[in-house]
Amino acid sequence: MRYTFSCFFVASILAALSLPIVHALPLYPRATSRSTYLINALNSAKVLSEWYSESSGRWQNAWWNSANALTTLASLAQIDSQYRQTANLIFENTFTAAAASNGGHWVNHFYDDEGW
Repeated sequence: MRYTFSCFFVASILAALSLPIVHALPLYPRATSRSTYLINALNSAKVLSEWYSESSGRWQNAWWNSANALTTLASLAQIDSQYRQTANLIFENTFTAAAASNGGHWVNHFYDDEGW
């Protein structure tokens, strides 16, 4: 009985001490609808396009970051049928230009980049 009381007492004290911390955290508005998430994703894709180089087929000439950007755009194309055509044009260009800008092949000096 004494053990139960002391555990409850300690838990109450810890909860009381953490209460001001929790209330001090800023509350950020959360996206509440699918359309809000989709708008945010499309805006993010627009920012990604600003870093895309059509001549190299990569984002800021980086292999690893380009793989992540392609994955992100593929996910967006899966949920937004209107974005698919744009994504397909980017994919086609990337698969052609990225290899061409790397001597005609996908292999480089970093093995982890070869996966994409």
